[in-house]
Amino acid sequence: MNDKIPPVKTGPRCNRQDSGDTAPPNQPGVPETEPSRDEFLCSSEVGSWLRISESKMRRHRREGTGPVFHSDKGRIRYRKADVEAWLKPLRRTSTRDTGNCGDTAD
Repeated sequence: MNDKIPPVKTGPRCNRQDSGDTAPPNQPGVPETEPSRDEFLCSSEVGSWLRISESKMRRHRREGTGPVFHSDKGRIRYRKADVEAWLKPLRRTSTRDTGNCGDTAD
């Protein structure tokens, strides 16, 4: 799995004011930052990172097929480490690969 993720662009529905960020993303002269493993991301940020829609993220939550999430007063948040853990078993090296990608230990 690629350890370097692209910078996260905050979606319009993400309230990042309470997350401790120093400046909103996409401001001129302010670089976008890469989330740390313990940083909480909102659903649109995770969707942007994974390039899937917010409706797909909602479906994963509803069906229990997505990454572990936290809900506080209706605000959904994901830890980067939880998203990475969810992605790991989905890795494949070919269309015939059944999983694990030859990983024996990590």
